[in-house]
Amino acid sequence: NGIPTTSIPQTMLDLAADYQLNIVRHALAQVDYRQTLDIPGLIAITRRGRIGSTRLKHAIAAHQPKLALVNGQFEFDWFILLEEWNIRPLPNLKDTVCGFEVDCHWPEHGVVVELDGIQNHSRPAQSKRDHRRDFIIRQSGRTVLRYDWDLVHDTPDAVEAEIRTTLADREGWAQGQPGTPKIQPSW
Repeated sequence: NGIPTTSIPQTMLDLAADYQLNIVRHALAQVDYRQTLDIPGLIAITRRGRIGSTRLKHAIAAHQPKLALVNGQFEFDWFILLEEWNIRPLPNLKDTVCGFEVDCHWPEHGVVVELDGIQNHSRPAQSKRDHRRDFIIRQSGRTVLRYDWDLVHDTPDAVEAEIRTTLADREGWAQGQPGTPKIQPSW
């Protein structure tokens, strides 16, 4: 139709020329999620002297498909922090636990982390639903940790320590756990 288009590798190179590494990694994960990732095509376009080539190569080397599942800036920041803290294994994102979609889940440890953004968790009714969800998930033997933006951004060292301690304390939890809650949601 006469509308100029560009290839995905060229678009990724253009993005890498203007944006930070983690933004490029997020875009790479989105392309991967849509099953249109062409690593050989991306590598072929990263030639010496092409602006963005170095950053795109770094994004390819640090590719993390799970980044495609983050929802919003808070979840993005959270996942990058987990990587920077070298938390291993990285959690599953958007798992269903006891019938609820959770933000982060370490199934082998029975640990769930919920991230409370201001838009979805500031109303009393939502807070009540969150508490009920946490209770039901805890009834299955899992641990639920809940963080808001300020806690994660203002006290990252304390949050990191809590995550590390909780994961260490619950190592091997999944062996023999039934994973079903004792209480079923009524809503």
